[in-house]
Order: sequence, then C-alpha cells, then structure tokens
Amino acid sequence: GLGMLSGARSVANDACLYSESLVQDIVNEKLEGKVAIAFVISAEGTVASARAASSTVNNSELENCLASRFKQWTFPKPKGGGIVQVTYPVVLTQSGGK
Repeated sequence: GLGMLSGARSVANDACLYSESLVQDIVNEKLEGKVAIAFVISAEGTVASARAASSTVNNSELENCLASRFKQWTFPKPKGGGIVQVTYPVVLTQSGGK
C-alpha cells in the first residue's frame, strides 16, 4: 500500500522551510490550504514525475518544493509491473494559539 504517505503532512515542515521567504510566510501565517501533488510511481518503485496538480496555497515556491520532495521517495515495485498514478493532498494548517 501507500502507507508511506502518512508522513507526507510533515513534508512541508521538514523539507521546504529552508527558504527564508517560505519561513517568513509561515511565521506570518500566510501559508494555509491544500496542495494536491500528482505523481507517478514507476515499475521500479521510484517516483518518475511529480507536480502540483492543484493548490489553494498559491505559493509556487512551496508547491515546487513539495513536488521535488515527492520525487525523492521510493515505493515497493507495483505488483504486475507497470506504473501507478497517484494524487495526494498535502494540507497545511496553522497550529497552536497566539
């Protein structure tokens, strides 16, 4: 299965926050919403392609960063060969109070 995707919610927190502009947007609570990442798992289990299919965040830097992180993942080889097309939502919300 795609149980590996359970960690996708932390992708934005862990991997895409090294950009000063993204950090500033997060601090200022400007980054909330959903980015749907469409990606293709190859017959070898690697991610052949990934892109932001849709977004309510409207931040191309974050969307591109998320897609590039998905490209680094590997999965078990699909049963029977072939490819698997997936669209996975990454939801960004502010947590905690002020």
